[in-house]
Amino acid sequence: MTAPTTLSRRTALKIGAGALLASFSAWRFGGLIANSLADDDRILLLYATKYGATRDTAQWIADGLQRPVELVDIRDSANPGGYGEKTRFILGSAVLTEGPMRTMCDYIREHASVLNGRVVATFVVCGTSLDSEKGQARIASYLSQLNAPLRPAPTLSRAFGGRLMVAKLTDEDRDALTRYYAIARQQPLADWDRTDPRIAAQFADQLRGSVFNN
Repeated sequence: MTAPTTLSRRTALKIGAGALLASFSAWRFGGLIANSLADDDRILLLYATKYGATRDTAQWIADGLQRPVELVDIRDSANPGGYGEKTRFILGSAVLTEGPMRTMCDYIREHASVLNGRVVATFVVCGTSLDSEKGQARIASYLSQLNAPLRPAPTLSRAFGGRLMVAKLTDEDRDALTRYYAIARQQPLADWDRTDPRIAAQFADQLRGSVFNN
């Protein structure tokens, strides 16, 4: 997968938060003053998660942006509403056995007319590694499923490592993954965790440096 490229410039938000920015680190600022923004100034980070790794990654990205960001799990609120002309979106999804979550894919298709030209980045959270050509192709396919309905497709997209906690799996997912590990990997199903807040922060830095022009 090629490296993310720079997106179009966005006017920096000026809401008199200099004192807050000086006193809070990137990891804690997040969306503390998001409610003070007009709709036209909103940054919405919409995500779909099943077991929580995507939610954590979304939070780390939002924290790293050092500006107000509204985090919305679309499985809880499929229509955040209040879109203004300057509203910008970041979209992220967990990857299940069939690919990105249907909830997110359906949302993008159904709201493409609103999202077009406003999505500054997309990301997936999965267990696939970039270490092989096969893994790179699979990740490119996942991101393509998110980006395909958008015009233009966002040029900044990224895959992040996920997490597997066997005890938290549904019976259906546990059975499917047990078979997959036995056949494809020839090993027993076991816990693993590839989430990394530092990598999420690097992604936020790219957004700050290119899209939001900090």
